[in-house]
Amino acid sequence: MRFRPAFFACAAFAVEATALAQAAQTAAPETSSAPVAPQPPVEDPTRAQARQRFQRGVELIRGGQWFEAIAELEAARDLRPTPPVYYNLALAQRAVGRYRGAAESLRAFLRTVSAAADPALVSQAEQLLQDSSTAVCRLEVTADPITARVRVDGREVNLAEGAVVLDPGEHVLTAVADGYANAERRVTLRRGSNSVASLVLVRTNELSFLRVESAVPEALVRIDGREIGHGTVDEIVRAGRHTVDVLGPHHHPFTREIQSFVGQRQTIRASLRDRRTVFDSPWFWVATGVVIAAGVTTAVVLWPAPPPIMGSLATVDTPQ
Repeated sequence: MRFRPAFFACAAFAVEATALAQAAQTAAPETSSAPVAPQPPVEDPTRAQARQRFQRGVELIRGGQWFEAIAELEAARDLRPTPPVYYNLALAQRAVGRYRGAAESLRAFLRTVSAAADPALVSQAEQLLQDSSTAVCRLEVTADPITARVRVDGREVNLAEGAVVLDPGEHVLTAVADGYANAERRVTLRRGSNSVASLVLVRTNELSFLRVESAVPEALVRIDGREIGHGTVDEIVRAGRHTVDVLGPHHHPFTREIQSFVGQRQTIRASLRDRRTVFDSPWFWVATGVVIAAGVTTAVVLWPAPPPIMGSLATVDTPQ
């Protein structure tokens, strides 16, 4: 019986431990084992803005609003350049005659397009690139004196670098040099042409002013062998002797030798005589009422603009 006190002590300790464990379990905070729902990813605002500009550009292409489409697609390109952005931008650039920009956009498209892209689309882009590259013009510009600073469409060019690459259409050339009067020339370049333009500046103490007028707007005016312009032109020349030639299509050429003096203003009126016979004149056929293929209109368009593309090439429209 002498072991009873120890027995009761052990039993009391066990009861106390059990009570403490229950109390601790009751006091512990409840934890949930339910999974936390994933948060939707936050879209990059730049990507969203690029998509918006891209889609707007495609809509403008479909509506034939080419300049507005270029602005939207250039903005999309600057935000997130992708193959469809480059391709559609090239279509809009070609539509307004910006073949240099179109060629750059098409090269970027072919450089970045996926290997899994539609082969027909890639082939179309390659043909458009070839056509755009052959459409650009090259203009060789010379200036006298050679120290003159020359600008083409407001952009200064380095004549030592060779011919200037330009789009077809009208361009404005200007030359400036200290002690000389400014020279300006307007040139119209045909698709794929290689042309030469000469800018001759005249010292301010040698100025003479010459105006050449022709009733034929497309007549080419030359002064001392240099092409000056078409139709009616104004030119600053050095005092002295000069040769004026005016060449009109289907007309006899006009040539005149002139003498100019410092400060003088003179006008040369070039009367061009038509060298066509009455049967060559279009007015003869209009007057006689001859109509060929009445009611039929045929239009030949080189490389009509393909429809724009919307996605599938890691575009801002369908991100991959």
